[in-house]
Amino acid sequence: MSVGKKIAFAVGVNYIGKGLTILTKVFYTPILFKYLPKNELGLWLLVSDSFLLVNLLGMGVIPILTRNIALAKGKIDRENQADITNKIQDNTIGDLTKTGQIVLSCLSIIIFFVMWTLGYFFLKDSSTQISYNTFIFALTMVCFSYSVGVAKSYLDCWLVGVGHVGWNSVSIIISNNLGVLLSIFALIKGGNLLHLAIILLASKIIEYLLSLIIIYYKNDKNIFVTGKWNYELFTSLIKPSLAWWLTNLSVFLLLRTDSYFIAGFKGLGELPVYLATYQLIANVAELSISFALASATFIGQAWEAGNMAMVHNLTLRNANTALKIMALGTSFLIICGQEIIGLWIGKDNFIGYPILILFCITLTLETQAKSLTSSSRATNDEKYVVNTFLAALLNIILTWSLIKPLGLFGVALSTLIAQVVTSNWYRVYRPLKRLNIRFSVYFKKVIFPWFMMLSVSLLIGYVIKTSVILINDDLKIFYIIAIILSYSLIFFSSKIINYFRKQQNKI
Repeated sequence: MSVGKKIAFAVGVNYIGKGLTILTKVFYTPILFKYLPKNELGLWLLVSDSFLLVNLLGMGVIPILTRNIALAKGKIDRENQADITNKIQDNTIGDLTKTGQIVLSCLSIIIFFVMWTLGYFFLKDSSTQISYNTFIFALTMVCFSYSVGVAKSYLDCWLVGVGHVGWNSVSIIISNNLGVLLSIFALIKGGNLLHLAIILLASKIIEYLLSLIIIYYKNDKNIFVTGKWNYELFTSLIKPSLAWWLTNLSVFLLLRTDSYFIAGFKGLGELPVYLATYQLIANVAELSISFALASATFIGQAWEAGNMAMVHNLTLRNANTALKIMALGTSFLIICGQEIIGLWIGKDNFIGYPILILFCITLTLETQAKSLTSSSRATNDEKYVVNTFLAALLNIILTWSLIKPLGLFGVALSTLIAQVVTSNWYRVYRPLKRLNIRFSVYFKKVIFPWFMMLSVSLLIGYVIKTSVILINDDLKIFYIIAIILSYSLIFFSSKIINYFRKQQNKI
C-alpha cells in the first residue's frame, strides 16, 4: 500500500471513530442520566474521563517511542537502498519495542498508584452518599483500566512507527464502542457503577488482545521475541520525552486555565456557553489536523532515509489541506454561527460574533502551527518548550488583567495575544527552517490558497444566506444546508484541480 493510501486509511479510520463516538454519546449520555443516581453519575463522569491527566503522567514516552521506531525504520530503508545486494538486518526496532514495553509497564504501575491515590483523597469526601466498598472497587477498576491502556501502548507505538497507521485506532474504536454497548445493556438490566467499572477494564483488555491479533496478521510478531532491553536506547528516550512532556504541560496550562478564570471571576453560569462555542470550532480544527498527524510517521521515515522531496511534499500538502478545511469551517461558523448555536443549545446561548471570530482566528493559527510542528517533531525536533511555556505564562497574566474590564471577550483575546506573541510565529518559523522549506514556497502553496478559499467561501456563504433571507426569513435550515453543500463542492473541486495539475506537471 502506498504512503498516500496509508494516510487516507488512517484519516478515514479517525473520522469513522469520531463519528461513532458522537453517535454513541447521543444515546449513551441520556441512559446514564436515567439509570444512575446523580452521585454515582457525577463520580463516574469524573473518574472515567481523566485521559488527559493520564497522558501527562505518561511523561511523553509513547509519542517519542513511536517517533524513534519510525526513524529507525527510515534508517533501515536508507541503508537497504544503499546496499541492494545485501539486505541489512537491524534489530533496533525490536530493541526499541522491548525497551519501550518495559518502560511503559513500569509507568503503568506508577500511574495506577498515582491515579488511585489522587482519586481517593480528592473524591472520598464528595462520595459520602455512595457506599465505601462501591467507591473503592469502582476507583480501583478504573485506575487498573488506565494502567492496562498505558502498558499495552507499546503495541500502538510499533504499529504506527513502522507505518501501519490507523490500525491501532481500529482496536480502540472496536473496544470502546463494544464497551459502550455493554454498558448500555448493563444499565438497562439494572447494573450500577460497579458494572460500568468492570466493563471499562474489560474493554481495555479487549483492546490489548485486538492489537496483538492485528500484529499477528501483519506477520511481524517475531519482533517482540528478538528484541531485548537496551540501556542506550532507553537513555535516548529520556531527553525528548521530557521536552515533549514539558511542551504538553504548557499547552495544558495555556488551554485549560480559561475555565478556572471564568468560573472564579464570572461564575459557573458563564462557562457552558463559552466552552460550547470554543468546542464547536475546536472540532473543526481537530478534523483538519488529522492528515498531518497521520503523516508524521512517514515524514520521520523519509527524513531518516534522506528523502527530502517526500518530506516537503507531505508537509506542504498537509498544511494546505488543514488550512483549507479551517477556511471553510470558520467561514461557515462566521456566516451561520448564531443559527447553529441556536439549533444546538438554544438561541439564547449565542456568545456573540466578536468572541466567535476571535476563536476562529486563534484556532486557525493553532492549526497551522500544529500541522507544521507535527512534521518537524517527527524528525526528533523538540525545540518548542520555552515558547509554549511563555505563551501559557503570558496568557495567565493577560487573562487576569483583562477578564474584569472586558469579560469573556478579554479571556478569548488574552489567549490569542499570548499565542501570537510567543509561540504561533515560532511554530511556523522553526519547522520551515528545520525542514529547509523556503517561506516563499510555503506562502505560494499554503497561505495564498488558504486566503483565496476563505475569501471565496465567505462571499458565497454570505450571498446564499442573504438570498434565502430575502425570500423567507424562516428558512434557516435551507441556507445552512445550501452553504454546507456549496462548501463541500468548493473543497473537492480544489482537490480535483490540484490532482490534474500534478498529472499535467508529470507529463
